[in-house]
Amino acid sequence: MIKPHFQKTWIIIGYLGILAIFSACLLPLQSVATELSHSDKWLHLFCYAAVTFWFTQLKDFHTPKIYLPVLLVMSPLIEILQEQTGYRFFEWYDMLANLLGTILGVFLGYYFPDWLLRFERTFKN
Repeated sequence: MIKPHFQKTWIIIGYLGILAIFSACLLPLQSVATELSHSDKWLHLFCYAAVTFWFTQLKDFHTPKIYLPVLLVMSPLIEILQEQTGYRFFEWYDMLANLLGTILGVFLGYYFPDWLLRFERTFKN
């Protein structure tokens, strides 16, 4: 795998994605739409898939043994931390959506291994 030209920038963006997930999951909710009670599961799945896919694109993180354990531990950790806040709750289905998103991100990274390089080339030319 060829290393992307803006590798450090892409790594920082990946870490910001992880920080965004932690922030969104641990900050208090201002309002919750009750008619969309399980739509947040799709959001969990999408966010974890996106961050996992992002890290599959980076040469230094390309092997799953580097980023996969972090993302797999992050899911239950966030749910446990949510339970400790007093205003958020541990939800098994959130954790399941997170884990499925991580798996989806790995598969997408496997099938589209050079997406970030193609993205860079688009703006380079």
